[in-house]
Amino acid sequence: MFKEFLQKQVIAKVKTQTRRTHGLEKVNHNPGRYKFQALLPPITEKDQLYALFVDLENPSTSALVSCKPKYQIGDICYLKENYAIAGNTTHHHIYQADYDPEARKKIKWKSKLMMPAVSARYKVQVTGIRVEQLSQISEYDAKEEGIERHWRDSELWKDYLDDDNGISFPSTSFFTLWDSINNYGPWDYNPWVFVYEFKFLENG
Repeated sequence: MFKEFLQKQVIAKVKTQTRRTHGLEKVNHNPGRYKFQALLPPITEKDQLYALFVDLENPSTSALVSCKPKYQIGDICYLKENYAIAGNTTHHHIYQADYDPEARKKIKWKSKLMMPAVSARYKVQVTGIRVEQLSQISEYDAKEEGIERHWRDSELWKDYLDDDNGISFPSTSFFTLWDSINNYGPWDYNPWVFVYEFKFLENG
């Protein structure tokens, strides 16, 4: 699930990555205490990929911590968005993102939180998963997160905490985006994240 402007970046194939902390709660209560050991691939079709961490305060093999990502490689995920059912048929949907701010006020929208898969018009497929701490993001990957150029200066990147401010580095722009959405602070807390790479499915 993405913010509306990020979903537009997904559809435009500008955003091809997302970083999520879901599944890493065991290590993110104190990120500095754990060291990433390996991402173990599934052995059989019934197995799932999971991440293995070493507890630096108790580094014995019996204290290894395993964390499972919410999604697996190959999973197809639908993109949730606010929507409404138009007319007398449940098959005809309209979507808030297609309407300007004034027109939106005239329609009673259903929350994307409750959107069923059948109502979705867009889907993505997970193509890769890796583990890193948030601060390890590269300048290239920050761009793949779908950050935007500054509205006043195309040479700078958007500051999502201060609309008037422009930022020179994509990674710093991404950190402001992260801070505007998530509870974990990007600079001080530096949580572990699952990095999901995905591709937009043209035919939904």
